[in-house]
Amino acid sequence: MQSVAVIGLGNISHRHRKNLKALKPDARVIAMPASNRQLTTLPAHADVCVTQLNELIELRPEYVIVASPANLHTSHGKSLLEAGIPCLIEKPLGASLDQAQELLR
Repeated sequence: MQSVAVIGLGNISHRHRKNLKALKPDARVIAMPASNRQLTTLPAHADVCVTQLNELIELRPEYVIVASPANLHTSHGKSLLEAGIPCLIEKPLGASLDQAQELLR
């Protein structure tokens, strides 16, 4: 079974989870809030929810969509890429050009 993850719980991440489920109904969708807050319910269109990036990395999803707030894009993307997990990062890649270039190194 394919396993994919979406970081963030806003409107865009909700759309990503919904579209993933529509395209691949049997895929396991992992949700992660952008902050370390605890959730009382499982987000819509998610099968699993984790609260820490290291937990998400341990689950080894095939890829991750980073839809967290822009100031977290670089740190989330860098951690995922260093772990060998492909990711799609919502724009902008970082809060500054220097942060965006960090992902290319």
